[in-house]
Amino acid sequence: MTDLLVGPLALAVRYLLLLLAGWLARAGLAALDPVSGVVTIRVDDAAQVIIAALVLALALLWRRIAKRLGGAT
Repeated sequence: MTDLLVGPLALAVRYLLLLLAGWLARAGLAALDPVSGVVTIRVDDAAQVIIAALVLALALLWRRIAKRLGGAT
């Protein structure tokens, strides 16, 4: 799990998170109040995005577990 924190993979994860944040803002799922500096995410509208992200995370986690147990993915 430490390989996610350093190196090129960490940079790629960071860029993906930044792209996701930009997409949320553009889709109207997140709004920034410039006066207070607070970002508001409408969870009702973003529920599908959150569920998809969780499913993707679980799929990637399962891939890593399977590889550690000797399986090929």
